[in-house]
Amino acid sequence: MTTSSEDQITIHLDAGTKERLRAAADCKGIEVGRYCLDAIERELAKDETDSQEQQGQPYDFDSLFAFRDSLLGDRKFPGNSVDLIREAREARTAQIEGR
Repeated sequence: MTTSSEDQITIHLDAGTKERLRAAADCKGIEVGRYCLDAIERELAKDETDSQEQQGQPYDFDSLFAFRDSLLGDRKFPGNSVDLIREAREARTAQIEGR
């Protein structure tokens, strides 16, 4: 499976994990090395896809808004959130300073 032009990686596994790996490869009728390479390729492809989907859009606003709506429903906070934060900071500062 390994040719002289390929790099090698050594992975230390506990006995239980090694046995599970052998059993999984046997169930598929392939060598353990092939099973590992296939699993690594699947994970790398998934990571690359996830990374590409996240580029250019750091936040999934649709999901965030849906989550907000699931928590709050039709209830909305009165006023501007900036004002609420400012008021909370002022109250905290007053509490710390013992006013």
